Amino acid sequence: MHVSPFATPLVLINLSFVILISWHVYSTEIQESRLNGVLLVVAFLISTILTPFILKGTGATNAGENFLFSIGSLFFTGILVIILVLVIRNYMICRKQPDLKEERDYEQFLKEIEVMDDGYRDWSRKVLHVVIAVVPLIIHVAVNAVDQFFKENDLFQDLGITGPSAARGINLLVFWGFSYMITLQDLFRFHAFHCIPGWGVRWLKVSLEKKEFKSFIASVPLLMGVVPFMLAPLDAFLAVMLNCSLADAASSIVGRNVGKHHIKLGRKKTWEGVTGGALVSFSVTFIVIFPFHLGIWSRVLGMSVLVACSYAMLDAVNESIDDNYVNTFILGGIIILLHWLIF
Repeated sequence: MHVSPFATPLVLINLSFVILISWHVYSTEIQESRLNGVLLVVAFLISTILTPFILKGTGATNAGENFLFSIGSLFFTGILVIILVLVIRNYMICRKQPDLKEERDYEQFLKEIEVMDDGYRDWSRKVLHVVIAVVPLIIHVAVNAVDQFFKENDLFQDLGITGPSAARGINLLVFWGFSYMITLQDLFRFHAFHCIPGWGVRWLKVSLEKKEFKSFIASVPLLMGVVPFMLAPLDAFLAVMLNCSLADAASSIVGRNVGKHHIKLGRKKTWEGVTGGALVSFSVTFIVIFPFHLGIWSRVLGMSVLVACSYAMLDAVNESIDDNYVNTFILGGIIILLHWLIF
């Protein structure tokens, strides 16, 4: 099996995050931050191991894999270098001006954002979930349309890149790119808040939820957790993405606005919220799986029901772990297993 040497920088980047987050887990005394950190270490470690093989099954030639990995390595290396330059610049400024470092105190920052509108932050987070769900689908449709055009006109065929391989590569740029930036920002937020650039502080003001004040931002496990599922059939991968994002967003919105009957097993959850999420789970699973299996709609219906029931059960009983971890790792695994068993 061909393993591209151009994947090495990406492997090292993911491994670096494993080491950095592990150091944070070891040094922090906050239990919630430690638990979420361990789960993030697992997500980044899985990503590290799978990186050299992430383009397999897409039809790309060895040369095509080398090309895509080299583009990804250059892109992420450049982005991380720029971020580190900005961080070092802020560090040097605060070193020369100690008063400025005190002004950029993280605890003071938390006091300022506590008085802001939590509803706005919640809605902005749900919009982000919708974007995360829709982007992979748009990328696959757009890239495969362009690939068909290239094939019909015999353009760039010598590169050895296929539509599925290019789409997967672009999705990785999105998932890894946001994960790297947010995780780096989290680590500096915990240990050197004064080093974060101004645009990073402004983003935190409008997006950081109270449960994340002392822990990692919950969007990262959703982004990193779906990376292994890229190796699954496309319809299964899309089902995972839509369930992890849209179903969870629906459950939260319905529960927050019309939820009245609380579930005894999960004090924060309501029957209305769980039901709303389960209905969306059933709908998105059926919609995304059915076009790939037109002749066996009964199996698609059965899988949709099982996925919705699994979502409802996990959403109802989960109380201690953030939903993004549960929906991505556990529900995602259930969806892939059901797809393998049924189809």
